[in-house]
Amino acid sequence: MAHLPDSTPEPSRRADHRKAFRSYSDDERARMRNILQNMGTKGAASSPAVAPATGATAKPPRKAIIAGIAILLVGAGGIWLLRPDANAIASDTRSRTAGSAEPDAAASQEPTAAASPDVAPQSPGATDSASVAAAGPTLEASGKIVAKRMATVSSDLTGRVTELLAEEGDAVEKGQPVARLDDHAAKAQLAIAEANVIASEDEYAVVAAELEAMSDNLQRTTTLAQRGVASKEALSTLEGQYAVLEARVAASNRQIDVQRRQLDAMRNDLNQTLIRSPFSGVVTEITANIGEIVSPVSPGGYTQSGIATIVDPESIVGEVNVNEQFLSKIEDGQKVEMTVPAWPDRTFSGHVSLITPIVDDSTAAVKVTVTFDPVPENIYPGMRLDVAFFSDSDQPDS
Repeated sequence: MAHLPDSTPEPSRRADHRKAFRSYSDDERARMRNILQNMGTKGAASSPAVAPATGATAKPPRKAIIAGIAILLVGAGGIWLLRPDANAIASDTRSRTAGSAEPDAAASQEPTAAASPDVAPQSPGATDSASVAAAGPTLEASGKIVAKRMATVSSDLTGRVTELLAEEGDAVEKGQPVARLDDHAAKAQLAIAEANVIASEDEYAVVAAELEAMSDNLQRTTTLAQRGVASKEALSTLEGQYAVLEARVAASNRQIDVQRRQLDAMRNDLNQTLIRSPFSGVVTEITANIGEIVSPVSPGGYTQSGIATIVDPESIVGEVNVNEQFLSKIEDGQKVEMTVPAWPDRTFSGHVSLITPIVDDSTAAVKVTVTFDPVPENIYPGMRLDVAFFSDSDQPDS
């Protein structure tokens, strides 16, 4: 097959050869120089000596030079192909050769923003910092979550805890028992009070019957005395006896009232041994153990005043302290947005429900209460709270 002559200019081919030669490692270039030296030595030994002409410079045979170059190129090509990254170097050489004629296309397509890493490309619909600042909150403050209805349940009586009827985390209704105290003494006193009431009622019945009989006798004696059959002395005696019985009936009736009040008190004492929740909520803490003695006011030592702590989750609000110089930016009913570190990706809507009308002397701040609209789940008293106050012109969309 006929080979077309290489149309590449001689200087360009030489430049390519030099680039390829520079891409070799030092060991490869040393091996190529050794091959050239050996080839030159063999060529000189096999060629007949030619005496140089007088007055002319001696030139090496042209065929020997061409043959040496050809052998050099074949050896260089073999070394090139045996290299692990031969294809990569060849490809890189072609790309660099081609790149000398025109600019790099990838570089021409590089976005302008890449040269400025601090400038982020603005997405459609995004607002600049000036507009964001204009729509921002009027005031920001930090505080905490509190529960307006939170109670430590105890007993009105001193007694020993015999049973716990609720655990931490339980939801309880108003009036639901959460603990029981020892009720043996209360039951005994109740039984005595019931017996006293029964005795008083029996005594009243006897006296009342006597009074009724005396009333009938007095009525007959009065009739007879009017006819002159009965003496006035007999009538006077009956009237005295009737008055005594009437007083006994009244006293017995009063005694029954007292005994019944005592009975109610004993029943209340027995009822107090069952500790109940004062409102619907969640038990957040059990502070007493079975066997401990609890009392309304703990004198210390072995007694305990509280049994359980109950929180109404619907009464949860936020409280923040605002310096008095910013009070002009806050008003009752003002819309707010609240965040808590526990849920950083959630925002809660609310409003100002109370501005306490007193300034703390030590902090020069006023306590502001904000109410959730509505109260969210998984928000608990004691959590940290961040509040953003918005004016009428920049309130967040509801």
